[in-house]
Amino acid sequence: MAAFHPQSASQLITQLRVICCALLVALPSLAQTAPAAPEEDIRGPRGLIEIPSTPAADYRAWWIAAGVLVFLAIAYFVWKWWKKAHTPPTAEAIALQALKNVPFDRPDETFANEVSAILRTYIQSRYSIAATQRSTEEFLAEITTDSTLGPHQSKLRDFLRSCDRAKFANCPLLSETRKDLVDHATTFVVETSQLTPTTA
Repeated sequence: MAAFHPQSASQLITQLRVICCALLVALPSLAQTAPAAPEEDIRGPRGLIEIPSTPAADYRAWWIAAGVLVFLAIAYFVWKWWKKAHTPPTAEAIALQALKNVPFDRPDETFANEVSAILRTYIQSRYSIAATQRSTEEFLAEITTDSTLGPHQSKLRDFLRSCDRAKFANCPLLSETRKDLVDHATTFVVETSQLTPTTA
């Protein structure tokens, strides 16, 4: 049996002390770096996360604007209708409508009288020239002083004298001649309707 040496026992005790000190120093760091236990890492369910919803678009301003536009459009058309219904027709409109409705099957004298009367009435109403109760020569003599109708005097003379030949000389009016008289009268009314009556 081996003998027990006191020196060896003291060395063993010293080594055990060193080992214990090293363990004491190492344990806190091991405790800090050790992974958490599974029970501590599991978290409970969180509450519902409310996602903000986009506010609904407000179209009230657009509807109001559309309603105003519709109202204005209706008011405009009503005003146009009312104005047309309550505005007396112009001398031009009356003459053009009368020329459009002239019957071509009338006797020559009657047809010439009617077409001539339409144009004379238009001139008297539009330019305040006494035309319906005057002869062609008296009427033409008066409009020579009118600076507005002056450029149209030649065409007007030819038209009125053609009508006079049918009325007083029993000159027959062919269908082409009747159409030409109506066309010339219509052109005269259209060309002079926008002129401002002025007298030299």
